[in-house]
Amino acid sequence: LSELAAGDTVLSDADTAARVIVNQHKIEDGKASLLITLMHARGSLALTPDHVLELDGKFVPAREAHIGAALSNGAVIEAISHSRGGIINPITDTGKILAAAATGEPVVAATGNEWLADVMLSAYPKYTLSYALAAAFPAAVQAYYDGALEPLFTATVPHLTKIK
Repeated sequence: LSELAAGDTVLSDADTAARVIVNQHKIEDGKASLLITLMHARGSLALTPDHVLELDGKFVPAREAHIGAALSNGAVIEAISHSRGGIINPITDTGKILAAAATGEPVVAATGNEWLADVMLSAYPKYTLSYALAAAFPAAVQAYYDGALEPLFTATVPHLTKIK
């Protein structure tokens, strides 16, 4: 996913294309996040515990996944493991993306964590200046995100989490 950038097109579900608004965390910073890997008969998916995905027909944080839960592709979670690793998160204009490990069948995941998923899955973001700028100037938006916004968010989000 690190090769994705603003303006690229991905699938947000089996039938819908989505435009990448910005690809978060695409520049390797050496930081490792807690990851949950959901294994199913057709593949696997690793994501952060607060990242939202479709389970049993509803969008919920990955930490709520359990053995036997149905993923969007119809496969059932057979095993769950925990690890640490890097993350990459393409934000799309639909708020969703098909995601999987390097091999295997993808599943529908939101492109945001539980703080943002309800807004990102709504129609609202499509009408914002951020999305309009990303559509008109994708390379400039990706460069601005990488150089200015990502460092700001990296420095402030841990503090915001503590006061939430």
